[in-house]
Amino acid sequence: MSAVNYKNGLITITLTLSSLLWLLVLSILFLLFFIGGPSYYSSPVYKEFWNIGHIIFFTLSTYQLIIFFKKKSLLIITFIGAGYCLILGSAIEFLQSKIGRSMDLHDLYRDALGTFLALVVFYYQYLQHKDKNTNKKHQQTLSKFLLILCITLIAIDQKRLVQAIQVNLQAQNNFPILADFDNSDELTQWQGKNLSLSSKHVLTGLFSMKAELSAKTKYSGFTLKHMPSNWEGYSYLLINIYNPNKSTIKICTKISDFKHDLNNQSYNNRFNKCFTLSGNQWSNIEIALKDIENSPKGRKLDLSDMSQLGLFTSGLKNDKAIYLDSITLL
Repeated sequence: MSAVNYKNGLITITLTLSSLLWLLVLSILFLLFFIGGPSYYSSPVYKEFWNIGHIIFFTLSTYQLIIFFKKKSLLIITFIGAGYCLILGSAIEFLQSKIGRSMDLHDLYRDALGTFLALVVFYYQYLQHKDKNTNKKHQQTLSKFLLILCITLIAIDQKRLVQAIQVNLQAQNNFPILADFDNSDELTQWQGKNLSLSSKHVLTGLFSMKAELSAKTKYSGFTLKHMPSNWEGYSYLLINIYNPNKSTIKICTKISDFKHDLNNQSYNNRFNKCFTLSGNQWSNIEIALKDIENSPKGRKLDLSDMSQLGLFTSGLKNDKAIYLDSITLL
C-alpha cells in the first residue's frame, strides 16, 4: 500500500467516525425531546435550562444538513434550512402533544433561532472565504452583522431564564421567609388568576399580594409552587391574610411534598386544614410543622422535600378579594 493510499484511508476512517459521532450526538439530543426532562412540578430554572436544548439541537443538526448541500447556492441552502426547521420543529411539537406534553409556539421560535445560528455561521464562513477571493468588504460586514444579530436574539430569549435564576436566588436569600411580596418577580412563584401586588393593605415591607377570588367556580385559589423545599429545623408556618370584607371568609390550605405530587395525589396524602378569616382585619394563621408532617395517611410528609403551599375557597356567593403578606417559617 502506498503512502498516499494509506493517508487517504486514514482520512476516510476519520470522516466516517466523525459522522457516526455526530449521528450519535444528534440522536441522543433528538430523543431528549420525548424522554426525560422537567416535570410539571420542576423549578422554572430547570425548565428554562432544558428549553435551551431546542436551540442547541437545531443549530447542530441544521449545520450538518447544510454542509451536505454546501455546493448549492446560498438561496437554496437557506430554503433547505428553513424548510427543515419548520417541518421537523412542527413534527416534534405534534408528537410531544401525543405523549402528554403541550405544544409550545415558543419552542418553534427557539428551533428557528437554532437554525438561524447555523445558517449565519455557514454564511460567515462562506463569505469570509469569498472575501479573500473578491475583496468585497461589505459582504464581510454583512456576515458579522448577521452573527451579532443572531447572538443578540438568542440572548434576549434567555430573559425568562435570567429572571427564574434571580427569583430562585432571592427566595434562597429570604428563607425562612417564603413570601414578602417586595419584588414583582415574586409573583412568578405563584400560580393563580388575578394575582397582583398592592400597597393598600400591607403588614410588612412595601407590598402585599392581592388575590381576587371568583364565585363563578366551585374552588377558587392560588398556589405557591416554587419555594425553598427544605423546611426541616423549623416549628411553625405563619401565614398572614387580610380580609377587607365585612363578612368572614373560609380559607383552606393544602400543603404537599414532592412524593405526593409525583405519586399518589390523593386528599389524604397531604396536609389539609381550613380557617375562618374575620372581616376587616389581619388573620395570623399558625400551623405547626409537626401537624403538617403527620397529616398524610400511612406515612410522614417529607419536610426536607416540600413542594407546594396552596390556599383556596369554595362555594363563594360573591367575588371576594384578600391580601397576603409575610408568609414565613418560625
